[in-house]
Amino acid sequence: MHVKFSADGRWFVTGGVMNGLMTLCDMASRRRRYIGPDSPYVLHTLAFSPDGGRLVTSGASLGDLFRFWDVATGRHLLSLPAEIEGFYTRLGFSPDGNTLFAASLEGTTLLWRAPSWDKIEEAERKQDAPRSSTEGNEEAMEASQAR
Repeated sequence: MHVKFSADGRWFVTGGVMNGLMTLCDMASRRRRYIGPDSPYVLHTLAFSPDGGRLVTSGASLGDLFRFWDVATGRHLLSLPAEIEGFYTRLGFSPDGNTLFAASLEGTTLLWRAPSWDKIEEAERKQDAPRSSTEGNEEAMEASQAR
């Protein structure tokens, strides 16, 4: 079981190791929200951003090791793969919230520029944007030419 308070004390989160399910509690209202993965995820650790708006988790899954969550809504925002596989048990943000770090038991330390809310929203818009019929055809042509 993993437990953390946000820096401002507004949020408290607990996370199950084997299923990755987290319980997020608003300390003022005492309301709880359950958030968690939509695919198998073994939770290694978790951390709040300095502003308390984002939660990042590290764990083991197929395809991604690090996941960002919106604390206010509980929504999964984005995932990051690890450049180097490992058991990442230390995770956190720089004090200004602009850099994310992860450290593994194997001695690997990773640093990323933490995505801003603007970057997250931009990525979501691109993901949700309808594709034109020519986009799919161009990709199919490129794939068949590569064979």
